Amino acid sequence: MRALRRALGPTLLTSLFALGSGCSASEVGSDHGALPGDPDAVRESAQPLTTSDIIACAENYVAANVPYCGGVNGGTDYICGGICNRPHAPWDNYRSDCSGFTSWCWQIPSDPTTYAYMKDKAGSDGWTTVSLDALRPGDAFVCDGHIKIFGRLVDASHAEIYEEYNCGHVARKATQHFTRSGQTLRFDYDNRVYHAIRRNGVVTGPSAPFWKASYVSQSFPLATTAIELKTCETLAASITLRNDGTTTWDSKTRLGTTQPRDRSSAFADSSWLSPNRAAGVTGTVKPGANFTFKFNFRAPATPGTYDEYFTLLEEGVAWFSDPGQGGPPDNQLQAKIHVVAGGSCPTAGTGGAAGTGGAPSASGGAAGSSGAEGSAGAAGATGGWQANGDAGAAGAAGARAGGAGGASGRSGSGDGAAQPSATSESGDAGLTCQLGAPRSLYGTSAAASLLALLGLTARRRRRR
Repeated sequence: MRALRRALGPTLLTSLFALGSGCSASEVGSDHGALPGDPDAVRESAQPLTTSDIIACAENYVAANVPYCGGVNGGTDYICGGICNRPHAPWDNYRSDCSGFTSWCWQIPSDPTTYAYMKDKAGSDGWTTVSLDALRPGDAFVCDGHIKIFGRLVDASHAEIYEEYNCGHVARKATQHFTRSGQTLRFDYDNRVYHAIRRNGVVTGPSAPFWKASYVSQSFPLATTAIELKTCETLAASITLRNDGTTTWDSKTRLGTTQPRDRSSAFADSSWLSPNRAAGVTGTVKPGANFTFKFNFRAPATPGTYDEYFTLLEEGVAWFSDPGQGGPPDNQLQAKIHVVAGGSCPTAGTGGAAGTGGAPSASGGAAGSSGAEGSAGAAGATGGWQANGDAGAAGAAGARAGGAGGASGRSGSGDGAAQPSATSESGDAGLTCQLGAPRSLYGTSAAASLLALLGLTARRRRRR
């Protein structure tokens, strides 16, 4: 065998193995297994492989955007065609198709195809079918033609997986819906039947948390030294954290208030996403990368000493401080702020003047003028959040008591006898009257005209 390998070379020998293996065409690749004693053999680690090792490997592989290729780096691509040209990496001697990806993270030097993974294999470098009820991170789902690494169950019908899935694409992490039937399952848009397998010898070590952040720096003093701000004064702030979890941060990764969680902050302003979310990730942050969360502290109108606490959360999924996640805890990211009097705090706006009714006249009187619109409310004295134009907690929006003026406040009769005017007491009252709900018969021009007509008829009868 060794002589054959050296005579034919690993590439040609691989193609002979693939043609006789019964693999589906989509999985024909290089079975370049290292023979015992070969100097180019890929050695297994002396340390036992853990579930967290597999997941960390999968995260790093996906983060590297490894392209799908049915061959070793620099070798023939037996699936997509051409040559596998990938950036130099530790997995160079593995195919970067679905089974090659799994073999790399499972540390199986023989780099089996999916056809091989379909059947259990004994030994320290083998694998065994496991129950879907006993899944652990780092297991795999395999069918005749594909294999994907299992990350976690999102719920009873969704799994987070890692896979190399097609020519022209790169490795990905995805949440996929599945339908279970006994100990097998099918994924949406995939008719193939999968079962679960586990690499032999894998131990359940300390699970690497999906969500973990480590402190790097901040722009304001540590909590041992208080920040001093005048009332309603604004300070630009930032906190830089490193993604030390196994999951990429995205737009749902946010800096939230704690002590208690989701507390509305007295220091929130329009730079915040909401009163309890100081900032969020823009783009994506891969494991090992840093991100700086930027926001403002806007001091309230009440002097005093305040403690602000934050931690990260993945909105709708988990807080980084939840049990099983990596933190930081709810009370670690802290700012102590001493607010003193002397700042300039805006006041609330006032409403407009009420509309007045028209003066009486022989023709029924002119329409009442409309009330002036109230000025917009200034920011509240407590520095309330205004990201959507809302006023602060103590600064109400400008009143519009004036509103529309007393448009229907007309009066007067045809014979010059003045009648009471329906003066609007507030701007909108006049408008309501005009729309058909008069508070007095004398407050409408139609009534005034009718009275004038009746008076004229009576005088004519007396003359007769």
